[in-house]
Amino acid sequence: MMLAAPDGPAPGEVTAGSRVTIHLLDGKLSFSFNVGDTGNPVTPRKVTRIKPTHGVYVNTGLRALSSFDCLYDADGGYLGLRPVGERR
Repeated sequence: MMLAAPDGPAPGEVTAGSRVTIHLLDGKLSFSFNVGDTGNPVTPRKVTRIKPTHGVYVNTGLRALSSFDCLYDADGGYLGLRPVGERR
C-alpha cells in the first residue's frame, strides 16, 4: 500500500502495529487494519508513505477488495462495493 498526504509524516515505511483506516464515500464505506497483522486478509504486506504530488493519494492494493463484494458496470463505468457479510 502507498499513502500520501500533504500534511502527513515524511516518506518512509509505516511502523508495524500502526492502525490504518481508509474512509470512502464520506465515511459510508471503510476498512481498517493494523500494519503487520498477518492474520487479517486485508492487511497489505507493506505500507509506505510516499511524497505527495497533488493532494491525498492512497493505493490500497488488491487485498482491500477482499473485504467487499464488488460489481463493475463496464457500460456505465460504475463500481459497486458492499462490505462482505452485509446483506439487505
